[in-house]
Formats: sequence, structure tokens, C-alpha cells
Amino acid sequence: MPTLHKSFAFLALLIVLTVIEEAVVGLFHGRSIAASLRDLAGRRLEETLAGFLIMLLVLVPYFAFRVLGEALGEGRLMRMFFFEREPIEPQ
Repeated sequence: MPTLHKSFAFLALLIVLTVIEEAVVGLFHGRSIAASLRDLAGRRLEETLAGFLIMLLVLVPYFAFRVLGEALGEGRLMRMFFFEREPIEPQ
């Protein structure tokens, strides 16, 4: 569960930052904040939701590996993936 909690919390942060970015870009181009946000949630709603879904699909494995790395111990997951290991002999 920590993986999903962290993923959704970070997704919420990314959504807030996306809204702020759209508002600032709109102001920079001489549009009002309301017009910028209306465009984000209006014509491009499907595109916006698809972008958020892709963000979530990237965040879940990211936080899964972070949680797994914490459970295995400091640096162990990194060593398992990126450094050569000796094969384990069957007993």
C-alpha cells in the first residue's frame, strides 16, 4: 500500500503543479487564469486525463522500486540490478 499512497500523493502534487503551470503560461500569453484553466479542463479534458494517467503509470513502478529498495536494505536493490553477482549454487 505505501506504493499506491505515495504514487497518488505525488500525482496530486503533479496535478496542482500542472494547473499552476497552465495559469502562468496563460498569463504570459495575455489570457486570464480562468480562460487558461477552462482550456485545460474543456477542449483538452481527454488529453489532460490521459496525461495524468500516464503520470500515474510512471509513478507506480518508480515508488514500487523505492519501497522494495527500502525493504531490502541500503543499496542492495541497486547492486542486484547493476552489478555482477556470483550465481547461487543449488544445494
